[in-house]
Amino acid sequence: MINFKPKIPAMLGALAVLTAGAAHAELLEYTFKAPDGTQRSLTPNANYANPTGNISFALSAGIDRKVKISVLRSDGTVVSTATSHLLGATDRITVGGKSYYGAELQLPAPVGGAYTIRAEILASDGSTVQTDEYPLTVDVTPPTYSSLAPVYSNYGQVTSGDVWKLGLGGSEDNAFLLSGISDESPIKGVKAKLYRQDGSLYKDVSVNYDDANGQARQSFQSGFFPASDLDEVFTLQFEISDSAGNSYLSPRQKVMFDSITNAPSAPFGVYDPSSTNNLGPGLTGFVAYTEGMTVKTNPIKLAWRVPRDNWHEYREGGINMTNALGEMSKVGEDASYVYLVTTAPYGNTDGNYWRWVNFGQWGGGGIAYNLTLSPSAPKSPRLLGVDYCSGLIIPDTILGGTVTTLT
Repeated sequence: MINFKPKIPAMLGALAVLTAGAAHAELLEYTFKAPDGTQRSLTPNANYANPTGNISFALSAGIDRKVKISVLRSDGTVVSTATSHLLGATDRITVGGKSYYGAELQLPAPVGGAYTIRAEILASDGSTVQTDEYPLTVDVTPPTYSSLAPVYSNYGQVTSGDVWKLGLGGSEDNAFLLSGISDESPIKGVKAKLYRQDGSLYKDVSVNYDDANGQARQSFQSGFFPASDLDEVFTLQFEISDSAGNSYLSPRQKVMFDSITNAPSAPFGVYDPSSTNNLGPGLTGFVAYTEGMTVKTNPIKLAWRVPRDNWHEYREGGINMTNALGEMSKVGEDASYVYLVTTAPYGNTDGNYWRWVNFGQWGGGGIAYNLTLSPSAPKSPRLLGVDYCSGLIIPDTILGGTVTTLT
C-alpha cells in the first residue's frame, strides 16, 4: 500500500504568501471630532476637513506588511507620522460595513493650513512597497459675512431696528441679500431658515450663492413667507457652510410681513344729487351701491367703507387709497368702519392713478364698479385714435453738412 501525505497546508501557506504579496495599501477613511463636537468620517479625497484633537486613519494592507501614515507640510517637511506593527491574520478593521486586513493609526490634528497625507505600505524590513498621497486643507474657522439686509425695501418698509417690517414692494424682486461672505475653504452652501411666531420651522431652503461676489440672495416676493397681514413676528436666520464642514448661523432677526390687502371689492355707495339719504357718517346724498345701477354725475362720486382695523391710521398693516384722478378723502368713521369719498371720470379705473395701497407695497388692490352712466350726465373724454410719425435718424457726417432748421 502506498500512503500519500496531504499537501493542503503547504498549498494554503503558499496562497497566503501570494495573497500578502499582492495586497495593496489603501487609506479607507479618516475620522475625527469637529469643533462643534460631532464625530465625522471622511473619504481620502475629501480635500477639506475641520479636525480637532486626534485624527484616526483607517488603512488596509496585506498580512506581513506594515502601514504608515504621515502628515506633511507644503514644503515636504513632516508634521507627524505613525507606523503600525507587522500585520497578522487577526489584524482586521471594519470600514463601511466591510472587513479589511489593516490598522487604525492616530495623529494629532494639525493647525489650519494646506497639507499632504501620505499613506505607505512597508515590507517587514521597513522598506516602502507603495505610497499614496492625498491633499488636505485643514480649516476649523466658520465662514463669515459682512451684512444682511433687504433690498428694494421701498414704500414705507422698515429695515432697521429689532423688527423688520416688510411688504411686497413694487415691480422689483424684493429679497434678502447676504453680502461679504468669505472663508478659507470654498463655500459649500447657504440656507435660509424662517421660523413662525410659535417657534416652528416654516422654511429651510437653499439660497443661490454668487461665489464671484461673495453674496447670497433669497427672494421673499412670493413663496417664502406664509400669507400674513403684518400680524405675526417671524424669525429669520441664514446658515453658511464651507467645504471643510464648518457652518455659521447668523443672529436671529425678527421680521414681520404684509401680503394681505383685504380691500373692498366694490363701492359702498354712489352719490345721487337728488337724494337726501344718509348712508353713513359724512355720506349724506349717497345711496347704497348695487351692480348695474345708474350714476347721475360725471365725474362719478363714490363712497367706500373700510373696517377700522384695516385702515392704516389705526393699524400699521392696514390699507390706504391713492387717487390721482380726483378727490379722495376720509369723511367720517364710527366704531367699526372708516368712510371714504372719491371722485373720478366715469369709466377710468386705471390702477396707475387710482388704487388701494397696502403696507410696504406700491399697490394692493384695484378699483372696480359696475355702473351705467345716465344720459343726462356729461360723457367722459375718450381716445379716438393715435397717429405715429417716425423716420430715420441720419447723422450730419452722412449728410455732408449740418442741419440747423427743419420746416
